[in-house]
Amino acid sequence: MPATFVALAAALLSMALVFVSKTLADSVFLAEFGVAYVPHLYIAQAAGLIASSAVYGTAIRRAPAAPLDAAILLGYALCGLVAPIAV
Repeated sequence: MPATFVALAAALLSMALVFVSKTLADSVFLAEFGVAYVPHLYIAQAAGLIASSAVYGTAIRRAPAAPLDAAILLGYALCGLVAPIAV
């Protein structure tokens, strides 16, 4: 049961962070590079998503899900705390 709560918390936090960070990243990207490089941005995002999904899929088959999801959740939380300082 605790693994379910960790996985649910990781999913909800990741959705919230993706919503906020994607909006911020798109705004910063457009301000810095302009509209001409938007196709490159989307190709890079797709490649990153495919690579991270493949790594996660491999890791989840080799190790228990709860510690991996907890580590991802901790990473998201740390990124959320550091983001205001970095921007």
